Amino acid sequence: MLTEKILGIIASIFIFLSMILDIILFFQEELGLAIIINILFFGIIITGIILLTISKFIISKKISEQTVFYDTLTFAILWIIALIIPLISPFVLTDISHETFYTWILFIIGLAVHFLYLVGTEFLYKSFKVISENTKNGLFKIVGYLFMAGAMLVFVFYIVGSLLGAMLLPILGLIFFVIAAIIQIIAFSMINEKNFYK
Repeated sequence: MLTEKILGIIASIFIFLSMILDIILFFQEELGLAIIINILFFGIIITGIILLTISKFIISKKISEQTVFYDTLTFAILWIIALIIPLISPFVLTDISHETFYTWILFIIGLAVHFLYLVGTEFLYKSFKVISENTKNGLFKIVGYLFMAGAMLVFVFYIVGSLLGAMLLPILGLIFFVIAAIIQIIAFSMINEKNFYK
């Protein structure tokens, strides 16, 4: 039976793997391999987000806090939208010929995408905070803080990196995501029906 514990662990592993792939993409110069990694990243992160949402739905029922599910669902929707935008934007921008204008449009699209990630992560943080307050596991709150810190760093470093031409800066934020995913695996592993829920 797929319990919230098992779903949460699998989701966390998927999110961890997707963040590792995202970091690898920063250093990948070969187009063919980058496309393959991107496809893997997209499939793994979407699956992880969906499994996490299902796990949080089960938890929300057990702790009688529907906000956990709704906040996680909001996070999932915003992140999936943010993931889809870069896939469709090249097709929308095909008619733009002016290089400077094209660069600024790409920057604005990237800014919007990173803003969606940031707002979505705030809802994820809120859901983890409620879980932590209604269970005997403070690790969930730490996971929420780390995801939030990572999202803020990625957002800020995207802006700074774009303006300074240092596009590797957002990796610092992704490292927080990797650490958060590892602790998230541990947090879900500690779920025990008998002594976990208050």
